[in-house]
Amino acid sequence: MPRWTLKQGDDVLGVLDEQDVDMLVVQCSFVPTAAFERARALFERKAVLAETLRDDDDEQAAEFDAIEAATCPPVLKMLDEHGSPIDFGILHIEGSRAGFRR
Repeated sequence: MPRWTLKQGDDVLGVLDEQDVDMLVVQCSFVPTAAFERARALFERKAVLAETLRDDDDEQAAEFDAIEAATCPPVLKMLDEHGSPIDFGILHIEGSRAGFRR
């Protein structure tokens, strides 16, 4: 199964191991590094917002958009087993589970 390294700048935030592919979403296990602690709160808040976001709440939508921008390329990058960057879109991380769009 494929494995990817999640990075922010030179810092490795964690490793994602593919578990399943559901349509366009790659479901993974996620093993964070100590460096992930800086980003953990963003991903936790993003998960809450994704569950509670309402179309008529502009403030929540703006917060979600800002977090989305901080948790996707070019701020974060994902490298394959050979160190080559991969294209990915929406990334979510909840505990030891992660998923992203390719």
